[in-house]
Amino acid sequence: MKKFISLFSSAVLALSAAPMFANAETAVPADSDIICGDVNLDGALDATDATIILRYYADLGAGCYTDGWDPASYTGGGTEYNGVFTEHKTPLTDEQVANIKAYGDINGDGNVDGSDASEVLIAYAARDIQ
Repeated sequence: MKKFISLFSSAVLALSAAPMFANAETAVPADSDIICGDVNLDGALDATDATIILRYYADLGAGCYTDGWDPASYTGGGTEYNGVFTEHKTPLTDEQVANIKAYGDINGDGNVDGSDASEVLIAYAARDIQ
């Protein structure tokens, strides 16, 4: 029974990823060589892209990158992983923000947020499994 549940869950996850890939292909202009979700433009869709999207989303929630926002007012943020705290002392550059806005909305809902980062990781994991 456990094997059946595991196989069923895997099948549901695989089928739920299919619409995501369709959105990912159509969110970027057809004449572009850039992969939707590749916000750092390194040619690969990976965890780094998801991390950048999440950083942007967290900063956006703190009022950054909006009209009238002053980069000099950036107080930073950070992440903790395995007991190590990494502080972000500088905001994302205008170019990075433009790339995130242009290529980060994978699910096509008009927002770049945590769900897009999740879809980047799902696509990355699916690619590594194949």
